[in-house]
Amino acid sequence: MEIKIPFNVEIIINILQEKGFDTYAVGGCIRDSIIGHTPSDWDIATSALPEEVGACFDKTYATGILHGTITVVIEGAAFEVTTFRTEEGYTDFRRPDKVNFVRSLEEDLKRRDFTINAMAYNPSKGLIDLFDGVTDIKARVIRAVGDPKERFFEDALRMLRAVRFAAKLGFEIEIQTAQGIVTCANLITKISKERIREELTGILMSQNPDFIEKLYDYGVLNYILPELSKCFETPQNNPYHVFNVGRHTMEALKNSAPDFYVRWAVMLHDIGKAFTRTTDNKRIDHFHGHEKISEKIAVEVLEEYKFDNESKKIIKMLVKYHDRQILPEGKLVRRVLNDLGENTLRLLILVKRADSAGKNRKKQDKGNASLDKLESILNEIIQKNQCTSLKDLNIKGDDLISIGVPTGPVIGQIINNLLEEVINSPELNEHTLLLEKAKKLWKTM
Repeated sequence: MEIKIPFNVEIIINILQEKGFDTYAVGGCIRDSIIGHTPSDWDIATSALPEEVGACFDKTYATGILHGTITVVIEGAAFEVTTFRTEEGYTDFRRPDKVNFVRSLEEDLKRRDFTINAMAYNPSKGLIDLFDGVTDIKARVIRAVGDPKERFFEDALRMLRAVRFAAKLGFEIEIQTAQGIVTCANLITKISKERIREELTGILMSQNPDFIEKLYDYGVLNYILPELSKCFETPQNNPYHVFNVGRHTMEALKNSAPDFYVRWAVMLHDIGKAFTRTTDNKRIDHFHGHEKISEKIAVEVLEEYKFDNESKKIIKMLVKYHDRQILPEGKLVRRVLNDLGENTLRLLILVKRADSAGKNRKKQDKGNASLDKLESILNEIIQKNQCTSLKDLNIKGDDLISIGVPTGPVIGQIINNLLEEVINSPELNEHTLLLEKAKKLWKTM
């Protein structure tokens, strides 16, 4: 099998090969090349020790020398070159306690996570596939190299990586590998919140975001998002729903726009339902106030997983408003724009569309029609540049001071009253009209 590698990667391989060192492109770049994807980066592995790699090139950086990695710069492009190694001792279930440099490619490939990532290639020797990675690619399966439990004990994050690769590629996880995840599920608590967040985001942003359900099936979700795990055990006996809460969330994810904020909000939007379910005497389930509990839990999750402030703010608002009815009327849409801003409102519409897609199909048409009208009104408001916030109001505090209004809280009160009038009637956003209204307001205070 011939794999097209970048010319500067080939230069590095050839130089090290000429010096007598076995050298290959390895890992994800080989996997992606075989699948037909364009690799995002190219990793190189060699039998040369770090100092031997450094001696072969003019420009290098010791970026990870303790683990055998030297960054080599060829014609302005940087590539990581790592010495073949074995590892031992994983007391933190993430990083090896000790790294041993070896001269054997086979020993290096044996320590890797999945067969599809344990292949190597160079132009002279072709593809080295000791663990049948190509076979697994053709069969569309994710399979651990060797004993799955050993691989997950070495690095518990690999359990989430298995699901991320499955979601990204549309593969299934091989049965023994899946059983290994079930056995080792509790080890995920040893992994940092930031790394878990990154892997969850990878799953959510794939073409199969509903593969989050696999984390529930394997018992991992109960350790990282126990509230969402409980949703899969919460029925929705309600005319608007045909799935339990967890399955509804997965259907919504499957039909959601591939946007970071939208996908996280959709995953969290109904997370409070497991704690608010009541059943009436007709055996119909209700979830009164679930949006408030969902918002509270979402805030806690976003804090726990160390999201940046902007993400926390936007996702919280999307969860808070996801079930709030916004009638497609100009003044009501302008009022919501005042609360959320245009970008967040557009994201909210996407969340609402996803939520609708996870409901009873017989109930979807009416909701989608309302969202279509809402979006049309939003577009009209933006196109006409109608005022929806203080920054768009054609009067400022200095204007009020010029007509004798003293500085202080009263200025804010008048401005806010004027904004409310303009939101109701956008044609009033004229400086002269607003100044006259301000004078009348000031006389009544």
